[in-house]
Amino acid sequence: MLSYALQACPAPAATHHIFCNANLSDIQSAVHIDLGPAVASGRTVPAIVQAMLELGEVLGRNLVIKAVFWSPAAVVSGYDYYAEAVPQYAQGAGFSALLCVGFDMSTTGVVETNGLAWLCDQELSFTHPQLPAHEAMRYVVRLVHDLATQGAYDRALELPGLHADEVVVVTPSPEEGTVNARLVTGKDAVNSAQ
Repeated sequence: MLSYALQACPAPAATHHIFCNANLSDIQSAVHIDLGPAVASGRTVPAIVQAMLELGEVLGRNLVIKAVFWSPAAVVSGYDYYAEAVPQYAQGAGFSALLCVGFDMSTTGVVETNGLAWLCDQELSFTHPQLPAHEAMRYVVRLVHDLATQGAYDRALELPGLHADEVVVVTPSPEEGTVNARLVTGKDAVNSAQ
């Protein structure tokens, strides 16, 4: 059963804009998709999240929408990008991280997520030795994919880095709803792996 309600609402308070040039203050109508109380815990089930994303793509195509707002992360994306990324994810590509997670790089050497906890009950903090932002995001997107599709980390572990001489040390704090990941390179990575 599908239920709906009509209501007036203000323009979304987006903090992250992803390939979106729509003027949010001009929005005259919106469609809100959410899980009802009986299935609210389904937000941590990848198949349910994928179905929600696909429903948004179908509704967007049929209603000719301009933007998609993902409220748990305050991310707004242009519909064209959304309509390209969601089917790719449904066909086996990586999780659509940019659509569903906000990223804060305001602290040097750290990338923090916002909204990831809605998908897996953990926010990520990734510490790295002064990598360029696009390089650091390669690690973060991989970790976000793992968290969104496999669930929260429940123990400390070491993951292979993107290069032979590095590891990513993951330390979850379930009681705080966070996971810290740290990129270790060179001799420190070899010592950490032993």
